[in-house]
Amino acid sequence: MKLNKWLIPFGMIGVLSFLLLDVFGKILWPEYNPITTYVSKLVTDEAPHVHLMRFFLNTYTVCFLLFSLGMTILSFSKYHIYVKLGYTVMFASALISVIGYGGYPISMVLIFSKNDIIHVVVTVTILCATALSILLITIGYLKQEKLKILGLITLVAFLFFVVFNLWHLYAILNGYHILGFIERIIFYTVHALTVILSWVYTFRKNRLIEEAAR
Repeated sequence: MKLNKWLIPFGMIGVLSFLLLDVFGKILWPEYNPITTYVSKLVTDEAPHVHLMRFFLNTYTVCFLLFSLGMTILSFSKYHIYVKLGYTVMFASALISVIGYGGYPISMVLIFSKNDIIHVVVTVTILCATALSILLITIGYLKQEKLKILGLITLVAFLFFVVFNLWHLYAILNGYHILGFIERIIFYTVHALTVILSWVYTFRKNRLIEEAAR
């Protein structure tokens, strides 16, 4: 079995780990409000059970890195330039996430500390890279590979990702107290796409999968 066949299933594993972070973060910290508060607060130095929460987050970031590596390897063996570029950018953003978030955890005490500034820069970089990667993959699937179903799925994910990030920015500028909720919509948009792609390229059992695996 090729290396990418072992790597691609990590997409589903990573999303499960993030879900555990989100669920157990609230259970183990009753005062935490997921509607108003970002996920990153669960892994700050001062958060309760921070080591467990960071384990879940680190598992997610490493799994997503392996998944994106697998998809990059697959794209270079099967697809044209846009899909190759898309998954390469996705892998690069995953690598930045592993290095950036792992090396510079955010703090609740010093809002504008060095770690916090780097954390924000890493976040903005990842958001831009993620949007670009999904857009490139969408163009490649629809225009070059003629994979209509997967192309439409990635197109919907791209539109959701952009729209909700714009809503997020608007909410910040207007002082809305639903930033955690909007952030989760953005995260789970990417997670849903990750699960779909990971499932499709791992199991290949129906017409959609056969189309994607041709």
